[in-house]
Amino acid sequence: RYQIIHKGKVVAFSSIHDHHFLKDHSTAVVVPITYKGKWEDATLKVTYKDLIHDMFPNSVKEEDQIKNLLGRYRAEWGKSATMKEVDEWGHIRPHN
Repeated sequence: RYQIIHKGKVVAFSSIHDHHFLKDHSTAVVVPITYKGKWEDATLKVTYKDLIHDMFPNSVKEEDQIKNLLGRYRAEWGKSATMKEVDEWGHIRPHN
């Protein structure tokens, strides 16, 4: 699982899963999010929309799978977004 960050803001979440039938493929999923309102005045609303997914051969690196999908949604995200690995709660995992 990954947070997708563009210009300092989390713009999507992503994950990679083994494909059920094709053992040499995986399914990549990107879920873009939008924000309305502000955290400070309790009007913040986060919306998940436009789920993007596709199958890739396992030989394609996870980062390349996700960047491919991001580029289909927004070209600038595919070029300049960064990815941070997160746990099941969406917290960034520390790197050893």
